Amino acid sequence: MKPYIILNMAMSLDGRIARKGERVVFSNELDKARRDEIRKSVDGIMVGINTVLIDNPKLTISEKREENPARIVIDSHGKVPDGANVLDNKAKNIVVVSMDAQPYRIEELAKKTSVIVCGDDEVDMVKLMDELYKRGMKRILLEGGGHLNKSMIEANLIDEIYVAIAPVVIGDGVNLVEGTIDERKLTLAGIRQIGDMVVLKYLPKK
Repeated sequence: MKPYIILNMAMSLDGRIARKGERVVFSNELDKARRDEIRKSVDGIMVGINTVLIDNPKLTISEKREENPARIVIDSHGKVPDGANVLDNKAKNIVVVSMDAQPYRIEELAKKTSVIVCGDDEVDMVKLMDELYKRGMKRILLEGGGHLNKSMIEANLIDEIYVAIAPVVIGDGVNLVEGTIDERKLTLAGIRQIGDMVVLKYLPKK
């Protein structure tokens, strides 16, 4: 068994989700509200370590509520900084590392958060999905970045995709999917205008 995975990203018109090494905010306030509605519906929010290092996101819901979804960081080598927002006490936190992470680093992280060791050199995303499902994660929101998106798409783990396109071009940057993968066919399931942005909904073809 695996959780139901929803990929949600905001990007520029030329397909970038960020600049290289630099945080960029594409979403308008209406799109942030849409994102929060998705966050309310899931058990966990998943990001990759590069997103944590560059953006230092809180991954919480904007409005006050009793409990935020769990925050899941895919961090094969245990690089998440001790002071990262995703390690604070505003939600349950899970850091996923591989066997390649230094034992002392795993011990340090375990003092602050729940740690899952899964995979040899890199986190094994397929095995991780089974583990997260066993831990009660039935629905997970994937918020990238490009390398994590690639891993999840390659493993056919994504069930639903939302891409919010902002009316801006930025040139070189981080792609929605970083690297080369075999072609994946998608079915367009919806188009919605939110202010000056357009949100596209896709479903993977089975």
